[in-house]
Amino acid sequence: MKWNPIDERDGRIADKGRWYNLENAEKKTPNIGGVYVFIDSDMDVKYIGKAGIGELRNEIQNAISSEKSKSVTRVGWFATNSKEFVDALEREWTDKYRPINNL
Repeated sequence: MKWNPIDERDGRIADKGRWYNLENAEKKTPNIGGVYVFIDSDMDVKYIGKAGIGELRNEIQNAISSEKSKSVTRVGWFATNSKEFVDALEREWTDKYRPINNL
């Protein structure tokens, strides 16, 4: 399923990055908490993950190094102000998009 930009307007999102190529993700991602989304060149969602406070950069790098980044070209991140928001967004988006690399 293709990423819907309307999801980026969710009120629980405090900050967001652009869609970065995987090779630029490490230097463009802050060490915060949030949800990250891997997409392919057609904007199809391939993986959705979450990271605790101060762990976003590390979580994205670990996911890139694993099978979770299979057929992925870009990553976007979405920061929240609470762990509850992170957990809720990750769960809701995973249920909505059913990313193949989350299965």
